[in-house]
Amino acid sequence: EALARYLLALPGGAVAAVGLALQVRSVARLGVPRLATSLRLAAATFAAFAVLGGALAPPAPFPPASVVNATLVDAATGVPVPAWLSLCGLLMALFVVRSLEAFHVEMDRVVAAVEREQALAADRARISRELHDGLIQTLYATGLALEDVDHRLGEDAPGVRPQLRAAMATLNETIARIRHYLLELSEPEEGLDRRLARL
Repeated sequence: EALARYLLALPGGAVAAVGLALQVRSVARLGVPRLATSLRLAAATFAAFAVLGGALAPPAPFPPASVVNATLVDAATGVPVPAWLSLCGLLMALFVVRSLEAFHVEMDRVVAAVEREQALAADRARISRELHDGLIQTLYATGLALEDVDHRLGEDAPGVRPQLRAAMATLNETIARIRHYLLELSEPEEGLDRRLARL
């Protein structure tokens, strides 16, 4: 039993305590202090379990169980080690269950981000539709009207023709720019990680 405590309970409790302590930083980024506190307390209770359940083995004919063991702690505190271990188990369960709230917080944030992206996509689609159905159609119709005027002028107004052609060129350039803008609006917004991967 002493060997099992030294070889299983002591390293298991220590590794669990270190792992939980290392998670405190990533949970702290969520901005919920009570989660980080729950993880710290869970790490402390696993460390206490490592000491009480692993280092304080029953008396055995080899060190350290022959020097420091559960019987000495029972005599010194008046409380048997299994009672301390039960308290550690209760606290471990309490703090680990409280720290599971991190998953709910993270899931809520992911859902909120997805909802934001969907709202942005819907807004982009609406703007794109409005530009295409309204502004581009109006500009295109104006361009056609100017072309018709150009054909009707004939040779009578040589000074007006260059101005008319410049106005048509500006209209065509504006239509091309708006189409390019609409194409950009219809594409989903690309994050920095995707841009870097593509590059």
